Amino acid sequence: MKFLLLLICPLLLLSSCGETTKFVVPEGTDVSKVKWSSYHKWCSPNNLKRTENFKKVKGAKVIWVGKVYDVLKDAGMEESRSFNGNIVRVKMPKTNSLLSDVTLRMPRNETAHNQYKRGDYVLFEGKIAYIGSKMNDHIVEVTKYKKVKLKKSKQF
Repeated sequence: MKFLLLLICPLLLLSSCGETTKFVVPEGTDVSKVKWSSYHKWCSPNNLKRTENFKKVKGAKVIWVGKVYDVLKDAGMEESRSFNGNIVRVKMPKTNSLLSDVTLRMPRNETAHNQYKRGDYVLFEGKIAYIGSKMNDHIVEVTKYKKVKLKKSKQF
């Protein structure tokens, strides 16, 4: 029991760090053109209005660029008819998370994700499927993607 308590206490302290906000999606916002910076502001784990905001942006088509954090085998997706069993986890610009921010669910018949390694930049298009938390990534169901090179000034 003490061991479990020792594991949980640091997680609770870490999850309580950070400034809480109450940003809302402004009325009349065209969510079909949502940028990562806006999405992150509206749906970050520190936003108290994140659940209501996510209802407005769920399913929105996005085109974002991120830095590959890693590529993993997702055992839960082995049986999926729509998505590949591998996922690409991506670090997005201007976030303070130490790990990835977005998990890309790749199309079932695609294998190009195998070409990615940590540090590569990927331009991806897809729809926002699930909201992340302090412990889990946001999930985007990808329709198109490609490796890109960013200019020094654009890197993060």
